[in-house]
Amino acid sequence: MNLTSTAPITVPDLEAHGFTADEITRLQQLKACYNRDREYFENNAVYERLSFLKWRYQQGEMMETITG
Repeated sequence: MNLTSTAPITVPDLEAHGFTADEITRLQQLKACYNRDREYFENNAVYERLSFLKWRYQQGEMMETITG
């Protein structure tokens, strides 16, 4: 298995490339933290964009448009 491929990497793949059990455990912990933090940052980015749009609307820079 090529570790640069986009296919999911399994524990046996890591073991075959010489990773120890402790290293594999640490990688799994880091991945869990990354996934949790990524969700936070994505949600935070959406919040920041909405806050900016709200501010622009309050400043009169945006007009509400009703279509129908």
